[in-house]
Amino acid sequence: MTREAAARPSWKRLLIFPFGLVSLVLALTLWGVASMRSSERALDEGSAARGAWEERHAKEEANDAAARLAEACAPMGLDVAPRDAATPARATPPETERALRSISHLFVQARVGGFKRRQPLPANIDAFLTTHAGPVDDASRVLLEGVPRWSFDPDPLAASSIPAHARGLEELLLAAAFQAVLLGDRSRSDELMLAAWRLEDAVERHPRAWGWWPPLSDRTEQLVMLRLVRPADAKRWIERLDALDLRETVADAMYASARSTLAQQVAPSQDPEAQRLPRALQAIGDSIARVRTGHDVRTYLEWEAELRALEPCERAVLGARRVGKEHPLLRLTRGDGVFAAWPLLVLDDTEIEMALTRRVLARAAGLEPTPSPAGACRDDLIVEERHPDGSLEIRWSGELAPGNGSRPRVFTLAAGDIAPGAPP
Repeated sequence: MTREAAARPSWKRLLIFPFGLVSLVLALTLWGVASMRSSERALDEGSAARGAWEERHAKEEANDAAARLAEACAPMGLDVAPRDAATPARATPPETERALRSISHLFVQARVGGFKRRQPLPANIDAFLTTHAGPVDDASRVLLEGVPRWSFDPDPLAASSIPAHARGLEELLLAAAFQAVLLGDRSRSDELMLAAWRLEDAVERHPRAWGWWPPLSDRTEQLVMLRLVRPADAKRWIERLDALDLRETVADAMYASARSTLAQQVAPSQDPEAQRLPRALQAIGDSIARVRTGHDVRTYLEWEAELRALEPCERAVLGARRVGKEHPLLRLTRGDGVFAAWPLLVLDDTEIEMALTRRVLARAAGLEPTPSPAGACRDDLIVEERHPDGSLEIRWSGELAPGNGSRPRVFTLAAGDIAPGAPP
């Protein structure tokens, strides 16, 4: 055999690449199909255990209160009009955009203790709220008279129909409530606080309102403002806090995300770039996407199960300890286990703030704290300490998950902020 003949690849070698490619496509396809089937079974089992998702979230059309709210908000440049989910929001006036950005920054400061009770509002926020006091009160009045309902479609491929400015309106109402307290108008402040609360109730009825992200950030802002404003009827506000079931809200968001993720993978791809790829590459990409989708769906359902199985205000701690075994792929992303327990961490964070806010409202009003409701944080994890100057320190003494230290866990009531006759 000549040297040239020996160097020429044999027919067996020529078959290695196509055979390997076919084997890879076949293996990935089988893995992807198995992953999707496993996710479908998990969704069916979850639906059977909790009742059909469509039965608990029926199709809805926008009501009259939503239309009237949109009319009241229009003079402020806020677009909260009921519309099809595919219709983009109208352009926001620059003045409104700047005000909303400043108010969001204000809440970020307040969460970490950088904005204090009785501290004057920034000049641009104060000016915007003063100029638009009439529309703010009109929006508040609509919310107090009836809760808005935006259209809702239980189809997992349907997008959220919550108006883009719903959150901006809520922050605006809360900031206006704080301004009213500074101006000495306690009655208006209480009405604005209640209006913001009812707006968030309306938003939380839509499990897809915030995607997979737990819909708790707005509740946290309300807790911040409750501590700053301290409404006159503290007892009634404590009852509202006790009636909240944040666990169910987050669990529904997790389940909705699982349904949507699975449905989007099953639906035919509309990406023109992907459709121009060779069929073999398309098959590999689709198979990898199915594997990833299956993992994501099961992760959502695992999170949902842990929301129910683990102890309130200790879920993130227990979830982070178990992450190495239950979430190996996510552990590669964040070795400390924080990301894999992220929804549990956010829920714990909010529930701890709710428990502390509940105690702050009671003590500031001179009320003896009542036992927390079932499913809430343990009362013995809240510690109170009276200082020589008469101030009262209320702090969380329970264990926190890694990474759950971004917000203060201590709130101090000055002696002048505690109602006369409060328990020592």
